[in-house]
Amino acid sequence: MNTSPKDSVDLIINLFSLGNALLIGVGGSGKQSLARLAAFASSLDVFQITIKPNYGINDFKTDLNNLYRRAAVKGLPCAFLLSDAQIIDEHFLVYINDYLSSGEIFGLFTDDEVEEILNSLRSEAKSQGYNESKENIWKYFIDKVRRNLKIVMCFSPVGNILRIRSRRFPALFSGTIIDWFHSWPRNALYSVVVRFLDDNKLLSNEIRHAIANLMADIHIDVNQASIQYFTNERRSYYTTSKTFLEYIKFFQHIYENKQMKIELEIVRILAGLEKLGSISAQTAILQEDLKITTDEVNIKAEKAEIALKIVTAEADKVAKEKSFADDERRKIETKKAAVEKVQAACAMELAKAEPVLEAAKLALENIEKGQLTELKSFASPPETVKFVMNMVVVLFKWVDENRIIPESQRTWTEAKNTIGPVEKFLQRLKNFQVAKVTPQVRAIIDKLNATLMKISKTDSIESLIQQIAVKSAAAGGIYTWLDNTLKFHTVYLEVKPKQIALDAANDELSRAQQAFSKILARVQILEDCLTEENLKMQRALAEKDDAVRTKERLARQIDLAERLVDGLASSRIIWTKRVETFKNDLETLLGDVLLASTFISYAGYFSRSYRINFVNKWRSAIVATKGVIPMRADLQPLSIIIDDADIAEWMNQGLPADQTSYENAAILIYCLRWPLMVDPQGQGLRWIKNLFTDKLVTLRYNSKGYLDRVETAVRRGDTLLLECIEENIDSILEPIINRNLIRKGKIVKFGDKEIEYHPNFRLIMQTRLANPHFRPEIQAQTTLINFSTTRDGLEAQLLAEIVAAERPDLEKSKFEVTKQQNEYKINLKKLEDSLLARLATAEGNFIQNVELVVTLERTVNTSVEIEQKKLEAEKFSQQIDRTRELYRPTAIRACIIYFSMNDLSKIHPMYQFSLKAFRSVFLKAIDYAEQNEDFRIRIDNLIDAITFASYSYIVRGLFEEHKLIFTIQLLLQILTEKGEIDMVELDLLLRNPQETHAGSPVEFLNEKAWGSVKALSLLPIFHGLDRDIETSSKRWKKYVESEAPELEKPPGEWKSKSTMQQLCILRAVRPDRMLYALKLFVAEKLGKKYIESRAADFARIYDESSKSIPIFFILSPGVDPLKEVETLGKKLGYTSQAGKFYNISLGQGQEIVAENALEISTKEGHWIVLQNIHLVRHWLPILERKLERILEIGQENFRLFMSAEPTADHSAHVIPQGILENSIKITNESHTGKNQFSKDIESLEKYNL
Repeated sequence: MNTSPKDSVDLIINLFSLGNALLIGVGGSGKQSLARLAAFASSLDVFQITIKPNYGINDFKTDLNNLYRRAAVKGLPCAFLLSDAQIIDEHFLVYINDYLSSGEIFGLFTDDEVEEILNSLRSEAKSQGYNESKENIWKYFIDKVRRNLKIVMCFSPVGNILRIRSRRFPALFSGTIIDWFHSWPRNALYSVVVRFLDDNKLLSNEIRHAIANLMADIHIDVNQASIQYFTNERRSYYTTSKTFLEYIKFFQHIYENKQMKIELEIVRILAGLEKLGSISAQTAILQEDLKITTDEVNIKAEKAEIALKIVTAEADKVAKEKSFADDERRKIETKKAAVEKVQAACAMELAKAEPVLEAAKLALENIEKGQLTELKSFASPPETVKFVMNMVVVLFKWVDENRIIPESQRTWTEAKNTIGPVEKFLQRLKNFQVAKVTPQVRAIIDKLNATLMKISKTDSIESLIQQIAVKSAAAGGIYTWLDNTLKFHTVYLEVKPKQIALDAANDELSRAQQAFSKILARVQILEDCLTEENLKMQRALAEKDDAVRTKERLARQIDLAERLVDGLASSRIIWTKRVETFKNDLETLLGDVLLASTFISYAGYFSRSYRINFVNKWRSAIVATKGVIPMRADLQPLSIIIDDADIAEWMNQGLPADQTSYENAAILIYCLRWPLMVDPQGQGLRWIKNLFTDKLVTLRYNSKGYLDRVETAVRRGDTLLLECIEENIDSILEPIINRNLIRKGKIVKFGDKEIEYHPNFRLIMQTRLANPHFRPEIQAQTTLINFSTTRDGLEAQLLAEIVAAERPDLEKSKFEVTKQQNEYKINLKKLEDSLLARLATAEGNFIQNVELVVTLERTVNTSVEIEQKKLEAEKFSQQIDRTRELYRPTAIRACIIYFSMNDLSKIHPMYQFSLKAFRSVFLKAIDYAEQNEDFRIRIDNLIDAITFASYSYIVRGLFEEHKLIFTIQLLLQILTEKGEIDMVELDLLLRNPQETHAGSPVEFLNEKAWGSVKALSLLPIFHGLDRDIETSSKRWKKYVESEAPELEKPPGEWKSKSTMQQLCILRAVRPDRMLYALKLFVAEKLGKKYIESRAADFARIYDESSKSIPIFFILSPGVDPLKEVETLGKKLGYTSQAGKFYNISLGQGQEIVAENALEISTKEGHWIVLQNIHLVRHWLPILERKLERILEIGQENFRLFMSAEPTADHSAHVIPQGILENSIKITNESHTGKNQFSKDIESLEKYNL
């Protein structure tokens, strides 16, 4: 039944009250969501099995065991929700079938568990009226389970699995209420959009309803296009209700983001323009400041000049004073030298008397106090003692009182008085000033001393001293002091004149020094004054310099500002236009975003022609709203989210240079659902790795331990590339793919674990399958992107390769120029953004910020320079392109061959070819092409070599019945590209239309043939054909009944018709000769070598193989290709006897043997044959992964040969695509002659070329 979401909920709630349910609908149609909602409304707990690694039948039984106990023993009502993805083993359904049919599952409980259950329910069963027998209690248990446990199965009708399950497990259908989930009707789609858009109050009612109508129509249109896509391209694409909901969410997301971004851009550019507009005003202020500063400079320059003059005058004064001071200093130094000379002489003389003074001091030290006391106690001293003391009295009286004591007063009493206190007397002796003794006093002393000498009757002082000391030791010591003091006085008298002169000189020197000090003080005052004036002058000069610098700075700023205005003149125009463009973008944003979001949500998996058709339809639909949904005219769907700089950067990262690739890149980057790339040639994979570089974590699907690494990536927030995924994706990944987050979006379930979900985590998936059939739920959870090679992209790649081979210098230049052009675009955008950012964030009078203005000017100049280089690069690129274009015919021919080859998989699943292998053939053909100096002939030779080499490579892997089909297909494509085919005539040739109920008027044409003639006659080019056959029946009979009419021309005027027109006539009248006619057609257009049958030279094929390119034999009955391998191996020394040849026939557990032999052969460089690999279906994915590893690291002599029986049924085909693509395929058939002719005719009728 086709129900709305609300009706479905009501229905499922009723289903739970009735029993179990089977919900059938494509994945993403809301089966599980509605089932959960209905379970909640029915107060049922929901249980789902947790898929984890190695989850199997025993785990499933354990879960069922627990569900039974929960429903019956605990009495908790619950719903068991089971989806297609969770049925990893069809045996699960055996138990479900048993439950639905009877409620009992054999072997679910052990005997002990049964006993435990019976005991726990015994009293409860008894209370419900059941007797206590085991059978009755067990029946009560099962009845209670069936009441409380509701099974809800969510199955997809896609494929034949549902049909098979209905036959194998009838209770799944007979024991459930079935609800079919078809696509939502248009009114449901419409209402959902309206509900989502109700939150946006900025959109009017009219706009919301217009968008809802448009989105609903688009979704339905894409559904219909998907059916047509499958019919024409055999590609399965599903759009479900989940897809539609994601479409709505994505539209809202991109609309809000784009609106905010445009508004911010407008604000940013307006801020920049405002700052540009303020430059003139700021410049005027700077010019006024410059005028004021110039006046200040003049005033300060005058002040500085005056200060300089003052300083100069003061400096002259100081110089004069310093010169005078220097003269005085020299005089003083001369006097000081003379004084020092006299002083030194005096000191020398006095130094000689030093021992005398020391002797005097020593004599005093030897005098003891008691001796003096004794001396003082003499009442009448000896004469000699008396004389000694008289000399002391005379000296002391003179020195102390400055008088000469008369002789009459020189008494002993006076002597004792002079002695006085003993200690004081000794001190007086020690401190006696010899210099005060005058010559007069000295004469008295000398007279007294002479008298003493006379009295003592001795001439020896020593003797005298002894005599005196005998009388008085003290007197002896005193005399010794007197003697030495007088000796010193004698020297002193000699030195005294010098000392007097010295004192005079010192006085004069002191006066001179005092005068000099005054001079120096005066000089210091002058210098201080000069310093002060200097400081004043320095300040004046500094102020002048500051003013000059300010003037220069202002001048520079004005100059920079004027230059900046001139440099930004073009930017001002561009930015002004851009603001207008952005404002217009805001006005048309709704329609622009609607087209872009629609394209990203739905168009990614479709081929180029479908995308173009979609865009045209969607544009027309938006335009049909008559302005309710505004949109830019002729809008490219993704132009609002990407620009030339983005494309240039992607191209530098290795993205193919074609529109489809640009669209794919934009979809991958901006889609909200995780992208899933269908990338058979690996072009998207290479670009992704260059795009994210070392920030990317790359894992191969199903590789050892990959789930652990997925978990780590989710926790760390890595960008994860999961490559080579298969059609059936592991269910454990579904919560991550679908982003089923719990606990406020921080946790995701991963198998039986709950792991932290990092907000920066990003998942990109890639498959190498050329035409995968992913489950609808996977397609609903992801954004499917078709990265298959496009004609434009491949043509550009092949052109680059042939030019690189023929003119490497030219291609190198092209590569470098293209890279430069891309970098220029990127840098221009960055510089413009930088310029706007700097202007927008500049504060106040930013012209005064020299650093900022210089940076702005440098940015402008760099932009101008890059723009100029960009133009020069474009001119140079155009020159290179003109030369490269001469080689384009070869690339076009190679493209035709490749895509014709690629379409062969539609005829037979064994016909899988890789772009890598084709490129290898293409490059070898270039080398083999005959050289010629004439460029045109060289191009023709290249085209012929590429065509035939590719043709030979392809047809040796085709069955005989398909070779002519491929050849004709290739020829027709070539002629169509040349413009030599009329599409109407081609349609006639292929379809051979017939007029019904047209009886033949001539006996040599049956009714069917005449119907064909009548159909041809309806067209202008064949007008009158039917009448001519009737009127010229003899000629036409001869032609029709000819043994080989294909070798003849049609009669009359029809012989002048083109070959294609003649073929149309021949097919109408003699369809049995079409095989021969087509062969002649091929020979005429391509050459006889394309129709000649020749056996494949196995030795030559072997030369084309390598360690990484296996040879694959497609087996036919009655043919044993192994003999050729063994023969060549024997010739080259690879035999089983030599241990270098392994021949393994797979099946019956030979997989391990094959793996071991592969490892040995890879390392040792042996040959290995794997026969009948189709017999080990489950091992083939392992073999494919193993070959990817070992074929690259194998020893150079290693060779791998494989064989398998073909099957034309795609569903029964088991050989992995990777194995077939990377191998040289060879078919060997024994069919020839008439039987083969019949098969060829049947094939031509069967396949629509």
